[in-house]
Amino acid sequence: MKERQDHLIKILHSFTDNVIIKRRNALLRKQKPEDAPPLTEVDLDARKRAVLLDVLLQSAINGKPLTNADIREEVDTFIFGGHDTAATTVSFALYCLSRHPEVQSQAFQEICEVIGTDKNKPVTYKDLQNLKYLECIIKETLRLYPSGPVIGRQALEDSKIGEYSIPADTNIVVPIYFMLRNPSSFPDPDKFNPDRFLVDSVGKINPYCFIPFSAGPRHCIEQKYAMVEIKSLLSTILRYYELLSMGSEPRPIMNIVLRSTNGVHIGIKERKL
Repeated sequence: MKERQDHLIKILHSFTDNVIIKRRNALLRKQKPEDAPPLTEVDLDARKRAVLLDVLLQSAINGKPLTNADIREEVDTFIFGGHDTAATTVSFALYCLSRHPEVQSQAFQEICEVIGTDKNKPVTYKDLQNLKYLECIIKETLRLYPSGPVIGRQALEDSKIGEYSIPADTNIVVPIYFMLRNPSSFPDPDKFNPDRFLVDSVGKINPYCFIPFSAGPRHCIEQKYAMVEIKSLLSTILRYYELLSMGSEPRPIMNIVLRSTNGVHIGIKERKL
């Protein structure tokens, strides 16, 4: 078992190392800073939007550049950790859509309006950004089934929240799963209702009550990427298949990532356009 684990870890690390080495070499082949022309406003804007890997490759700690091993730890988190949580969210979203055909119908209608009915048409980033109702569905799924149900934090200094005093170095557990089902923040909390995240309603939700990606300086680094990835998967599935209510309800269990002890059961039927 240990040998197999080491072998699989070696495969994962070799994939990430290969990505890092290729990108590092590509950056080294570019112009040297002293030979480069002055940066324009467009260049500065592009630098602000640099991809994560480039930022890490150009970063330093105490004047020393990050090693490939340092960067690999961050990239592994981004690549592999993000896929696990995204897969969980997609599974629960498909379940919710299968149990709510009226929501599924509205989502499919939006997909047809934004992307069209040609199943072979490539989907662009702009298309995904325009799937506003599908985004509400994803947010409501994350409210009911947050992929990270519990997070831990440590108080850096003495603090006070209401009448409660929190000494420095206190370990704090934030029960996101229960916070997102708090009836004072989300009326009828056990009901799947994507409309609560529509533009007209979203202003009524305190942003620190809806924290499936955590919040503040330690919020999930993959939040925007995850939303695009999940939209892409769900929109593709809904273009090809109709989801049917079938099987038992999931029984969530809290782990590092939210799971269902009995799986997530749905039926599918090919769409005929």
